[in-house]
Amino acid sequence: MKLTMNQSRVPVQLRKDLVAEVKSRLEQGMEFNIVFGQLLSRLEKSEQPSMEQAKLLLRNPARLLVEHEEKRAASLQGQEKLKAQVVNANIPKKASNRDQLVADTLAFVHRFPMLTVMEVKMVTLLRLENGNRDPQVVHAHEIASPDDLADHLTISQPLEASLGRPGARFSASCQVFMLKEGESLEHDPQHLTATVPAMEV
Repeated sequence: MKLTMNQSRVPVQLRKDLVAEVKSRLEQGMEFNIVFGQLLSRLEKSEQPSMEQAKLLLRNPARLLVEHEEKRAASLQGQEKLKAQVVNANIPKKASNRDQLVADTLAFVHRFPMLTVMEVKMVTLLRLENGNRDPQVVHAHEIASPDDLADHLTISQPLEASLGRPGARFSASCQVFMLKEGESLEHDPQHLTATVPAMEV
């Protein structure tokens, strides 16, 4: 059977029938979404997915959970490897004490496992701009006033934005503000006006 991109091998009717089948095989403490998702993943590898194949796999739903965890662990390992490559690629090859710089940057990155790959790149460059020091971190939940939080979010730049403009940066994935030495979340409107180039007319 020839498939187009994003087309599933598992027919719609079979997927519907599998819902009740999976629910009937779940053991206590098992999550339906995980077992169902892993079952579909296994059936996608078959040329002709069928209810008979599904029932064979569902004889041991615990095995499907193990497979799911193995895939998840492999995915996380792959992400960590990619992030390490991004850090290594963005620290100058001729930097003084480069191995230590890479290690220190990775240690900072690992504090925030939800950082995207682009955010990892910008954190690496941010540390370089900050004299190879970790930026100051302020968690969003540490800001007591909702109005203050709203103000800080308004004036902050996304963490993944290009460097060059001073001021706090906010990681939506980690819900933290990052600031270089001398920067503060308390803003001065005159300072902002001075740092933002005027638009040409």
